Amino acid sequence: MLLKPARSRKARARRSLAGKSARITSRCKLRHPTERDTSPIPRTSGIYFIVCKATGRFYVGSAVDLQMRRRTHWNALRGGKHSNKYLQRAWNRHREANFEFQVVELVRPSRLLATEQSWLNKTDCIDRTIGFNILPHALSRAGAAVQPRKGFFDPRGRPVTIKNLHQFCRQPRIYGDDAIVQGWQQTKIS
Repeated sequence: MLLKPARSRKARARRSLAGKSARITSRCKLRHPTERDTSPIPRTSGIYFIVCKATGRFYVGSAVDLQMRRRTHWNALRGGKHSNKYLQRAWNRHREANFEFQVVELVRPSRLLATEQSWLNKTDCIDRTIGFNILPHALSRAGAAVQPRKGFFDPRGRPVTIKNLHQFCRQPRIYGDDAIVQGWQQTKIS
């Protein structure tokens, strides 16, 4: 009688996840890069997977506009400039045809981070053998741009608060001899 080798916990999790994701997700077929992006991905908020069909590894993410998020991921991956180096390496190795964007769950925008966190916990995708996610917790990039930043000083040495870092970084900062700094709000020293 031949005995089958015991599968590791990671292999069992990957195998059971593949069956579950096939039942839960609505699969979105990738188009040829020259075709116009008219995929059935909704323009609503939800949770998505980016799956490498060659390896079975995946990335879990959330977006307010799923269609736009897919487009930004694909553009960054095609350009070789994706912020997730593990996903970019897999894309370079296996090519675009082996990746697909799967919508897993449609969620209200107010529940996105909590739902994404539950998917991160369920799938254990921060494990390099299972997924591409880097951080063990869900984050929103939108909040990073609008948080007030304190502890900065203008060219005259006065303390300032930057209200919108995204906007501030894209504005010219210093004009003329007066060194007027655009986008900074002066704080009062008590």
